[in-house]
Amino acid sequence: MLRDEKRYYENLLAELEKEMLEGTEDGTRNF
Repeated sequence: MLRDEKRYYENLLAELEKEMLEGTEDGTRNF
């Protein structure tokens, strides 16, 4: 895997984690 792809996916996962955490505080807005 290319380094840029790895960084892209790591950022994507970080964003998903952040969305999940915010979602639970909002009453599971996203999940």
